Amino acid sequence: MTSPQRSSVGAADGTTVDLTDGALARPGEDDRSLTELLSALTTDISDLMKTQLELAKVELKEEAGRAGTAAGMGAAGAVLACCAVLLVGVAAAWGLAEGLPTWSAFLVVAVVYGAVGAALVLSARSKLAQLQLPPPQTNESLQEDARWLQQLKS
Repeated sequence: MTSPQRSSVGAADGTTVDLTDGALARPGEDDRSLTELLSALTTDISDLMKTQLELAKVELKEEAGRAGTAAGMGAAGAVLACCAVLLVGVAAAWGLAEGLPTWSAFLVVAVVYGAVGAALVLSARSKLAQLQLPPPQTNESLQEDARWLQQLKS
């Protein structure tokens, strides 16, 4: 029977790495038991998860701030657009009042606004009816996860 061959190789960071029967082993680490290695692995995974969660929290806070700013700007733009639409309607009504009685000119503009609003509501309603909630792929994925968890329990 031959004894295992031992050789050491210099790593790029200046440390040496022992090669024993073709397997990589670092000096001092090969003395740890399987329990110690599993404990270190569990600790490392836990630390990695904590770090990833902290990173996600920081990124989400930054994105939430940006989203809040964008939402505020969008709301201000929507309010100004509504004001503009109302002013255009008043101007159109006053323009029509040159040839019609004032009350009928405003009534014509109101009917046009009502027709446009009704068309938009009906269009939105038909588009909402076409939506599949929850999305089929997400629903299927959640059902698979539930089946997997049931199998783990049994």
